[in-house]
Amino acid sequence: MSPELRRGLAALLAGTAASLAALLATTAMRARACADAGGEWMEGVRRCAMPGGAAEPSMSRSALVGALVGLATLVTLWRTYTFFAARRASGGR
Repeated sequence: MSPELRRGLAALLAGTAASLAALLATTAMRARACADAGGEWMEGVRRCAMPGGAAEPSMSRSALVGALVGLATLVTLWRTYTFFAARRASGGR
């Protein structure tokens, strides 16, 4: 496998894993905020159903935390890949 293809696949896998981690963190925080506000989290549609038609709680913080989790995951995976790629290129074990 060529180094360019290997690098492209690593970037694709790291980006996909980071996106999934961000989505998971955001969804978990939104579900927790909904439950704390007295609502019911509807998993299938990822929405908060508040009793009596009350307004949904603010979800801006969960989006920020999700983005930070995704970024941390991406950086960690990319640095891991570059470590092993450099070690392979130098012929070290």
